[in-house]
Amino acid sequence: VIIHFLGASRAECATPRATFRDLAACLGPVELHLVGPDACSASASEAPLPSEGPDLSVHVHTTSYEKSNLSPPTLAVALNAGLQEHRGRRWLPAVRQLLDSKVPT
Repeated sequence: VIIHFLGASRAECATPRATFRDLAACLGPVELHLVGPDACSASASEAPLPSEGPDLSVHVHTTSYEKSNLSPPTLAVALNAGLQEHRGRRWLPAVRQLLDSKVPT
């Protein structure tokens, strides 16, 4: 299962990896992509769980979603992503991309 978190910031990057274990426990192997220009540095972002835990990998992309060149995910999520700011104009390219690829959001 591949999940994209759009509009990720340092807050999402600071989320303890244990928080994501529940996702992996429920869904099987999970690959999370935290995407946003305000996300933390990608150099220290990947944190797979120990081999005895569920399969989970977390990747950080410090760019806008439409510029990330990621393959379509299983699910896209935008929690507190600032969709209301600037009347949502900044989000139009990402929303169009998701609609065109028919990704559940």
